[in-house]
Parts: sequence; C-alpha cells; structure tokens
Amino acid sequence: MVCWRLMTLPLLASALVACTPQPTVTPDIAGRISVLEPGPGFSLRALSPDWVTSGFQAPERAGLARVIVDGVPALRVVRPGKRLVLARRVSAPLLAMPYLSWAWRMETAATWTTDRPARVLIAFAGGTEGRAHPPRPKWVQPAFPPFERALVLVWAENPWDEGGTSLEGGHGRLVVRAGRARERGWVRETVDLAEAHRALWPEDDLARVRVSLIGVLAEAATVPATAHIAALQLSR
Repeated sequence: MVCWRLMTLPLLASALVACTPQPTVTPDIAGRISVLEPGPGFSLRALSPDWVTSGFQAPERAGLARVIVDGVPALRVVRPGKRLVLARRVSAPLLAMPYLSWAWRMETAATWTTDRPARVLIAFAGGTEGRAHPPRPKWVQPAFPPFERALVLVWAENPWDEGGTSLEGGHGRLVVRAGRARERGWVRETVDLAEAHRALWPEDDLARVRVSLIGVLAEAATVPATAHIAALQLSR
C-alpha cells in the first residue's frame, strides 16, 4: 500500500511524495549494526538499497574510494569539492544500542585550521513530542529517513576543544578528537550516543529516541585533506 505525506523540499513549494517502506538496516542477532565495513564485497558503484547519498553521483569524481590502508579496508575521502553525504538508513532504539565505534585516520595540510572535512554523521528520530523541530539540514534528500536532530562527530584542530559540544541551527556537534598529535595513524573511537544526546538535547525523552541514519558527511575543502574511515558500527 502506498501512503502520502506532505514534505517541503528546498527551494520548491510543498510537494506530495510517496512514503512506501524504505530498505533499512536493523540490528543483527548480536545486537549490532555494521554500517560501514568496506571489505571485498563493498562497491561505491553498487550500494545496497539502504544507502542514501547527497552531493555526488560519481564517487570517484567526488573524491570517494574504497582502499586498504595499513591492512585496514576503509573509505577514503579526498578533498571534496562540495559537501557530500554517504549514509545508511538504520533503525535502532538509542538506549538499547548507544555505542557507536569506528576507526579513522586523518592527513591534512599544515595550513588547515578548522574541523577536518570528514566527520561521522548520526540522525535521531522521536522523543521530541510537543516541541518544535529545527529545519532539516540542506544536505537532506527525499530518500533520507525521517529525523528531527542530526549530530556530527568531528576531529577538530584545537586540542582544547576535545570533548566539547555545541548546537548550530538545532543540530549538534561533538568534538571527539582534536589536534595533530595522532594524525597519519589509525585512531579507534567509541562514543556513547545516549550521553551525547542527553548533553545536547536534555529535554528529549531518550526512551522514545531512535537512531535513523548513520554515515559520513564531508564538507568542501580547498586545501589538501584526506580522511580514511573504517569499521563504523552501532552496538549495545
């Protein structure tokens, strides 16, 4: 059965779009969602239907590639010319599966002074009943799942920023790593998303919040910047 809902698209009037069920990744028997593990069977040109993209059509021209670095299969992001998103629709209760883990490796020019272009992206749905929602980010496309809040996990330049959180337009930013001390080597991270969500949106009912999107967001870069991201997964 096809249902319909009213949706506002950027720069266009309201439009009716079909809300047929969309392919979504759910937890496996071990209570895990493997989001990005670019092993031998992974192809950027043949993504499964649960993937969504924004800002590019040809992966190679956008600076995306599957590579192996120090024996680790990874997604490489090289100086994107504009903002791009590569993510998967997922469905998991936040409190039951709060831990997001991944490995990343950064290589940026000495002139770089802000957040590294590539960051991990998460979106949350539910738990905001009765309150106004922030505008959806400009990178959202019709195929993206419904959500009210987005969070980016960043590698910043200033070491003093590490662990800091902030809101911009109602959406969140968490500095997971900062500085150059561990660049050019793999760094493994684990973030408690429930804790981050509580710090950024304390009024939300966490028992009703679901994780609906996980992936990689890369901002445009004008100076050399390369990121590698691997083993991105959500777990309990």
